[in-house]
Formats: sequence, C-alpha cells, structure tokens
Amino acid sequence: MSLKDKLKIFSAMVFMLVIVISSSMVFAADPNTWTTKAPMATARYLTDAVVLNNQIYMIGGHGSTTLNSVEQYDPATDIWITKAPMAYSRYDHQVVVTGGKIYAVGGGGGTYGCDTAVEEYNPETNTWKTMAAMNTRRSSFASALVNGKIYAIGGSGVNSVEEYDPADNIWRLKASMSVVRQQFKAAVINGKIYAIGGYDGKNYLGSVEEYDPATDTWTSKSPMHNTRSRFEIAVLNDKIYVLGGTTVGSDVASSIEEYDPLTNTWTTKTSMPAYSGASGRAVVLNGKIYIVGASGNKLVEEYDPATDKWTYDAPMLAGRNDPGVAVLNGKIYAIGGRYGGATLKSVEEYTPTSTGGTGDGGNENPPVITGNSAILEITMVNGVIKEYDLNGVELDSFLTWYDNSSNGSAPSYYIFNKKNNIKPFLSRKEYIAYNKIASFEIKEYAE
Repeated sequence: MSLKDKLKIFSAMVFMLVIVISSSMVFAADPNTWTTKAPMATARYLTDAVVLNNQIYMIGGHGSTTLNSVEQYDPATDIWITKAPMAYSRYDHQVVVTGGKIYAVGGGGGTYGCDTAVEEYNPETNTWKTMAAMNTRRSSFASALVNGKIYAIGGSGVNSVEEYDPADNIWRLKASMSVVRQQFKAAVINGKIYAIGGYDGKNYLGSVEEYDPATDTWTSKSPMHNTRSRFEIAVLNDKIYVLGGTTVGSDVASSIEEYDPLTNTWTTKTSMPAYSGASGRAVVLNGKIYIVGASGNKLVEEYDPATDKWTYDAPMLAGRNDPGVAVLNGKIYAIGGRYGGATLKSVEEYTPTSTGGTGDGGNENPPVITGNSAILEITMVNGVIKEYDLNGVELDSFLTWYDNSSNGSAPSYYIFNKKNNIKPFLSRKEYIAYNKIASFEIKEYAE
C-alpha cells in the first residue's frame, strides 16, 4: 500500500475523530472557548456587524450574489430574525448607528446607484427609508460619526468629504483631504477625525490627516512608519492602534503602530505573533484588543497595551475571511465570512477570560491550533495533478489566497516553497496561477 493510500485511510479516521471532538465542544462549559450559536438564514461576508438595543444586525454584504437582506440576532434567545430588506443590494459599504437608527451608506457591487444611496432603518417599525443620496459615488471608503453627524470620507479615486445631518436629511460637501484614499480607516478622538494610510490607486500610503469639523480643515500629521492599506484599527485610552494590513508587493503586515494625538507621534509596538492579512477584524473589550479571523485562519490574538504583549486565545471553530464581528455584553461574536471557497452562515460566541496562551509579546512559537497537516492535491486545467504537503498555517494561507483571488484582491498566482530536493539550491519555489486551477482536494492527516 502506497503512502498516499495510507494517508487517505488515516485522513478518514482523523476526520471522524474531528467530528466527535467538534460535537462535544459545542456543549463545553469552559468560558475560554468558542461556542456554536444559531446560524444566519443567509451566508454572507464583506459586511460589518452592528449593535443596537442589545441586538446584532447583519446588513447586506455578499453571498452567492450581492445582498440586500437584513438579519437581527438576539443573544438572549439565540435566534436570528429576517428583517425588512434594503431597497439596494450592496457590499463594501458603511453601516452607522446614530439616534436609534441604522444607516447603510454607499458601497459597491450591488443595485445600480448603491454607491451614492443612503438608507435609514427604524428597528421600531422594521422599515427602511431611502434618504438623500451622497454627492459622490463611494466604495472602499471610510465613515465617522461626530456629534450625531455622519462623515463619508474618500473612497476609490476620491479625496472628497461630505457630512450628513439626519436632522435635515442633507449631505454637505466639506473640505477635501490632501490625497486620494481608499481601503483606509478613520478614527475619532476628542471630536477630531483621523484619516490613516490606505491606497491611492498607485501607491500604498503611510500619511495621516486630522479633520476638525468645527473649522472644516484638514491638517497633515506625522506619518506611520509603514505604508499599509486594508488594515484594522482600534481606539483605546485616546490612542489609535493600527494593526496588520497589506503593504508594498501585497505582503502581509504583522506590525503594529500606536498613535498619540497629544504628541503627534507614532510608536512601533510588538508585532502580532502570527501574520495578519487584510481579512481579520479588530475589536476592543475589557481594555484589550482582539484580532479575529486574521488571514482567514482560526487564530484569535489578544493584545494588552499596558504590557505591549500578545496572547493567543482560544481558536475559533472555523476559519473565516471578512467575517462580521461584534462585541455585546462582554462577549465576542464571529459571524459569517468566507473560507475554503464557501461563504459561511455559521456564528460563534466567545467570552474572553484573559488567561490566553503563550504569546508573550510574540517571542514564543505559536501553539499548533490551526489543524492537522494535509496533502493539498491541485488538479490543473490541463489535467496535471500537483501535490503539496502543508501544515495547518500553510494550508490556511493557500485557502485565504484562493478566496481573495476569486474577487481580485490577491495576486494572480500563489508561491509554494518546495521542501524536498532543495540541494544544491538555496530554495525552490513553484508559482501556481489562479486561472489554471480546475479543482483541489484536501487530505488531512495527523503528524
């Protein structure tokens, strides 16, 4: 019997064991684990989860097509309820909560006109109302909320800014940023808006601008040490934390920087122990920052600004790219996302205990929590079959690339570092083009 045949048999045994273990985990009492909750009715990703009146809302996004559907989750009953749909389907949009209403703003990929359209949801009446449209088409933009007013900032090919006042339903053009920004983040501290990093269509950005709504002026601030886009951001103790993202050459950044508006300085902090791509989510809870779904793997990383150290928390039950992540009543919810070519409707709940694992500032090796090793068998369009022996992290990396390549947000090829027959070379790399892959099969085995 060949090694490959043995692996097939052993993989089946491991798969059955994983099913038994996973089933028991659902009922585990340990608070430092992820627990499976009721799934959504519709699988979706590329939308944010928002919280209003102790309920979680998932609005629009992308599934098998661009969505206009809306779902509301009640953690007390573990029930999802389908709510009234939007008039416009959309993803890559902004969702803002203010005055007891939810506003869906701009976006792309959906109903014609969605990139300027604004809709207001009233949870009391379960109705959507079409509001005044923005002056400028926007996707991959940022939003901010200051004094009850919504600011739409930048976007693909755009440096303009506009302010929306729900009281009179009017969008007003404001002073523009000095540069075009897309795939960036905005943060609010002490009534000022900070536009950070991003991409201008040609270059990754490290520049930072501060907007004062009182004077309608932008002021250039100290730039980050690293250029980056599609990163995560967190505000804690009046400081801004920029985490991960994409930088020159589509490399994955694991670096972190802290910005202090009082001193206008950026400080490089301890990098994330595991790489973090552009598909994770950052949330703040109990004075800590949590990264969930980084690069589509199951890892959950916890950062303590007081000690500048990282800790591994319990891994999710499923890997997720671009999930919705919400914090409610001391718990973290990971909702939907995309993984391994499939869009997810599953939901997980996590109660952090801050006991964590062995991060220790990233100086120790991460625990093996991303699954067993596997034989990845790729069938090319010309019928050639290629095999790669990958560990859990390597497999997650490939699946993340495959997902992102399907929507054009990753390079058109993947690089495998070949581990056998290297001599006399320093390394052997094989480049696999996305459009040359017909199918692939994953055959898991225990090391």
